[in-house]
Formats: sequence, structure tokens, C-alpha cells
Amino acid sequence: MGLRFYKSFKILPGVRMNVSKSGISWTLGSKAVKLNTGKRGTYLNLSVPKTGLSWRERLDKKDNKKKTSATKIETFKQNEEYKEIIEQYKKENDFIINLHKYADDVVTKDDFINHLSEIEGDSLKNSLQLVIDGDKNTLDALIENYINSIELPYEFKIEYQVEDNVLFIDLDLPEIETFNNQYPALSSSGEMVIKNKNQNTLKQHYSQAVISLAIYLAANFFNLTPFIEKIILSGYSQRRNKDGDLIDEYLFSFKFDRLKMENIDLSSINKPYNFILNFENRINLSTSFNFKAITPYQLKDNRNDNIDNSNINEAIQGLKNLGYKSIEINLIVDKLKSLNLSSTDEYLKVALIELNKIK
Repeated sequence: MGLRFYKSFKILPGVRMNVSKSGISWTLGSKAVKLNTGKRGTYLNLSVPKTGLSWRERLDKKDNKKKTSATKIETFKQNEEYKEIIEQYKKENDFIINLHKYADDVVTKDDFINHLSEIEGDSLKNSLQLVIDGDKNTLDALIENYINSIELPYEFKIEYQVEDNVLFIDLDLPEIETFNNQYPALSSSGEMVIKNKNQNTLKQHYSQAVISLAIYLAANFFNLTPFIEKIILSGYSQRRNKDGDLIDEYLFSFKFDRLKMENIDLSSINKPYNFILNFENRINLSTSFNFKAITPYQLKDNRNDNIDNSNINEAIQGLKNLGYKSIEINLIVDKLKSLNLSSTDEYLKVALIELNKIK
């Protein structure tokens, strides 16, 4: 058991000095009402003589408690504001790197035709028919109006050309320098701090953002008119060569096929890079998210493709005439393209066999 030292001295009537191991304290007042002040604080002691009843309350630091309480409330409000800022940043960042999720799913030609039958009024019907048929002036107006309506949090430029049922897009990509390389976060003390993204994270976000942009644009262009059956989209950026001169270098080139895009839930695509691998593509992206320059698909390449694929396209149209849906035909398109047959009938025969296997 530890020793306890305590000594009390009467200094004046009603005033005593107390000496203990913890230091000196003072007691003021009578037995019924005492005020004790010392190292541990100031206390008011009330007691009723001969009853054993007493009451004790600390008088100092009361304001500090109020101040502490107010500070806690203010800190809580501040933390909530910080959380809102951080959450808003996350939403904006998600919008940029997952832009494709905000595009409408690609509709089929059948959807356009069904809509045509529901429209009342010859003028509107004629206008929609021009859209379906791919009238040149109508198509140019649709594409120009859509391009001018795009509003995104970064700059880019689109040039296009239509040949037959193919839309060629040259996309001047936003530069990585225009992407925010900082983000807000809460420190361990609850304060909001601004941190820098490491280079790997920045490049990862950039690569996903520009690929997502390509998917987003392809889906929206397909939805302008069913006349467009293929979109060849090539994205380029300005880079410095060995001499230090800025030159255009293509980072990717994709051949989006309408049949493959139809009935796909774009909002379910969490990895844009993996998605575009389902299409013919030219992209060289390293594991550290560095784009290496590629040679994009050219207009002349498509002309050769059209010669090779004309029989396939006619076979696909034959399947539609037989009542097969686009979602079914999509399953066997790659199989048809892998063959080198000489006539539409041969492709149609193989397609029917493959579709029966699926059923």
C-alpha cells in the first residue's frame, strides 16, 4: 500500500493551505460551504452538517467544455463538407474514365423501322425515312449537329467521312496534361489535403478515358442512323519526335461493328480496354499504360474489306429476312468472317447451320 502525505495549515479564519504529495491547494469557507483550488482545478463543496449529504462541482474549465463542444460540432460540419467535396471529385472522375456508361445502348435497324410505323404525319415519316436510308444531306446534318452538341470537360476534335455504310472518324484526343493530376483526400487528423496522383495512376486513368471516349462516340454515332453499319475510329495525339518537333501520332484505331454493338449494355462495361478487344483493333498499350504509336486503318483498307465482305453482308440480310434477330446473328458473325467462301448462298448455308447449333 502506498503512503499518502497530507497536511493542512490555517492561515486566516476561513482560509487553509493544504500540502500534499501532489502539491499545494487552498480551501476557503466554512464546513458547509468550501471552495477548494489547486493544481487539479477549482471545486465548490457543499455539505449539510450531521447528515452525511454533500455535493461537489468543478467550477473552472466550464467555458472550455463549451468551447470544446462547439469545436467538435464545427469540426464535424467541416468533415462533412470535405466528404462532399471528395465524393463530388470521385463522381467527376468516374464520368471521365467511364464515359461510355453514359451513352445510350445501340438500337437496331428494326427499332428505327418500328418507330417509323408509329409516327403520324407524312413530313415526320419522310424525314425519318431519309435518316434510315442514309440520305447524304440528312446524314451530314445529323453528324454535324451531334458533334456540335457534345459537351465534355476536355477538348477534342472530330473529323469524319462517310463512304457507303461506313463512318470514318479521326479523333484528335485530349492531351494527358489536360487531365487533373491531383485529388482531394482526408488526412488521419480529419483535414482535407490535396494529393498528387502518381504517374502510373495518371496514365491508367488517361488510357481508360480516351478508350471510353471512343466507345461513347461510336455508340452515339450508330444511334444517329441505322444506315451506318461500321465505324472506323482512329485516335491520335500530339507528341514530340526525336528532334523535339510536335507531330501527330495515332494511339489506337478501332473497327466498331454495328451488329456487335447492338443489344450490349454499355453501363455494364467496367474495363473498356477489354471490351474493344472484341473488335478489329490496332492498339499497343503497355502494362504500364504507355501508348505506342500505331498505323491506323485507312480508307483503302475498308474498300478491300467491302469487296471481301459483300457476300457476308448479303447473307446477314438474308438471315434477317428469315426472321433472325440481330442478337442471334451477332453470335456467328466472327465465324462467317473467318471463312473464305465464294458466294452469298455458301455463307448463308453455314450461318444457318451455326445458328441451329446454338439453338
